[in-house]
Amino acid sequence: MPTLAAQITIGDYAKWRPVFDKNKHLRDKAGLVNVRVYRDADNPKELNYLEQNLGRGESARSFEQLRD
Repeated sequence: MPTLAAQITIGDYAKWRPVFDKNKHLRDKAGLVNVRVYRDADNPKELNYLEQNLGRGESARSFEQLRD
């Protein structure tokens, strides 16, 4: 199963996480499964990576289109 990983810096995790959770339907629509978020222990504004195992071959492209 392909994996998409990204490293991002956010402003406020407490504000970011509810928005991320609210958009689960978009990840589901794109076929994303087993989504995990890891935070940097030394810098709480940095997510070390957001790893998403894709359920379908075209999902990465679909997810990027949904994100825009």
